[in-house]
Amino acid sequence: MQGFSTALRVKAALDRGEVPAVEMLEGVVLLLTGILLLLPGFLTDALGFLALVPQARRRVIIALLRRAQVLHPATGGAQEAGRVYEGEFRRHEEERLK
Repeated sequence: MQGFSTALRVKAALDRGEVPAVEMLEGVVLLLTGILLLLPGFLTDALGFLALVPQARRRVIIALLRRAQVLHPATGGAQEAGRVYEGEFRRHEEERLK
């Protein structure tokens, strides 16, 4: 059920023109959560059940994306400002018109 809701959030983010980085990573975390819950052991079960809580899962993903400098620390949104390359250009069409 959480996988379907994550897929719907990815589609909604794409429809808004946003990059659904957090939503896509939530899908990956849900897949890993299923694997953790299948493995025997108290620690794997505890991590698996913790990852099933949407707020906890989202906070961990956002913290990891901020640490990797994919998200802005203040806004939590994806970085819009990339590298700026200065240069000059000339259109070839203008040369043909002369």
